[in-house]
Amino acid sequence: MTTFAAFALGGMCYVTGHVKFSQYLQIPYFQARGADGVLLAVVGATIGFLWWNCYPADVFMGTGSLSLGAALGTVAS
Repeated sequence: MTTFAAFALGGMCYVTGHVKFSQYLQIPYFQARGADGVLLAVVGATIGFLWWNCYPADVFMGTGSLSLGAALGTVAS
């Protein structure tokens, strides 16, 4: 679920940071603020977790899920 949310937020960040897309879709344009790098890190963290969590599980998420949720919340605000 985190990966899907990060992809959705990344798409919105890309569209609002691109002048022509934002004009075409009639949404406000914002200059890039570096959220794309954070979202790529979140996607990489979740994919890495899923890779190492196949049977038998080697890594358990624990408090990592809290940090991923905090990263998504920070980027969304």
